[in-house]
Amino acid sequence: MANKILISGAGIGGLVSALHCQQSGFEVEIFEQAAGPESLGAGIQLSPNASRILCALGLEEVLQPYISTPDKAAFLHYESGAQLLDVALGEAMSKRYGAPYWHIHRADLAACLTTAATARAIPIHYGVKLNDFVNNEDQIYVLDNQNRKHTGQILIIADGIHSTLCQKISGPTQTRFTGQKAWRGSMPSTLLNSPSADSVKNFLGPDKHFVTYPLRQGELINFVAVTQSSAWIDDSWRQTGDVEELRLAFAGWHPEVQNILQHTESCQLWGLFDRPVARHWYNGRAVLIGDAGHAMLPFLAQGAAMAIEDGYVLGAHLAHYGAQPIALKHYQAARYRRVKRVQRRATRNTALYHAKSPFAQLSQRLTFAVVRQLQTMGVDPLAWLYGYDPVARLSD
Repeated sequence: MANKILISGAGIGGLVSALHCQQSGFEVEIFEQAAGPESLGAGIQLSPNASRILCALGLEEVLQPYISTPDKAAFLHYESGAQLLDVALGEAMSKRYGAPYWHIHRADLAACLTTAATARAIPIHYGVKLNDFVNNEDQIYVLDNQNRKHTGQILIIADGIHSTLCQKISGPTQTRFTGQKAWRGSMPSTLLNSPSADSVKNFLGPDKHFVTYPLRQGELINFVAVTQSSAWIDDSWRQTGDVEELRLAFAGWHPEVQNILQHTESCQLWGLFDRPVARHWYNGRAVLIGDAGHAMLPFLAQGAAMAIEDGYVLGAHLAHYGAQPIALKHYQAARYRRVKRVQRRATRNTALYHAKSPFAQLSQRLTFAVVRQLQTMGVDPLAWLYGYDPVARLSD
């Protein structure tokens, strides 16, 4: 029983924390309310701050068949396709930061993490939701949806934006609909006969934007189309999207967008929610990671990356201090300001991407002009984000 870590949630953050904790010598047990491994989702971007952690956990080889490494990211005018900004990825990103910029389907990443956990004899109990916990001096008692009790030294709450356990730590803070919804889909790249398979393209227009990027070594093209919405009335945060409604929303946009939408047979529709970064990330021996503590908009492509960072940093502090509340205190101190900064920047990018008024469009052009000037000077304005290296920092 000694040094046992219980984890609520077998998503990306939960699995990363499980792998790192097990690598550090802890006994780990995962509980997942879904009936089986995650198979839905869409493409996600893994910038160097996330990919270096996955490599440090020994996952590069198993991930390689599912990864795409685009050579650049371009921000483009929604109608003309005129380039607003060009950012080198690929080899340039790896050389600058010592880690790659990857794209991967969320389901592929979850499957690889699950396979790694299974190979390392980490039990994952599906169909089990953890509903409550009680702290005492040297253990934590957790009750599941079948009224069974589980005992360990630490409970990691990694059950996502709709977590209920998080309220016992951060209070009754509700998730907020951000006034935006995201349409997501993918298709074989051979259908498109376009150069999209080697780059990220972000078409920016009034009140909406449309992103495309490659998946599965360029075999698929993934798109994410974000539009404004006054309310989200569906009970679920995800539903099947109406392709005709999507096409109508982006009528008149660049021919490359039209080409993708003409080949779209189905899509998923997500309401975009967030919640304020929790002031308190732990209560006794229970601790929050990922969206359970700091859900954010996807406009900096850092939601999964923050969960990965959380899982690794938490595992490192548990390894250093042992399975004790002091480790959770230092984990929060190490993560709070960074996560808040990332969430704030992701929210600010809404205005940058969706510039509508003449003033907002002028501000957009000036922002991109400043970034281009910094690039010519060899200055990377996202070095604070991509250069973050807890692997080196926490191993000193």
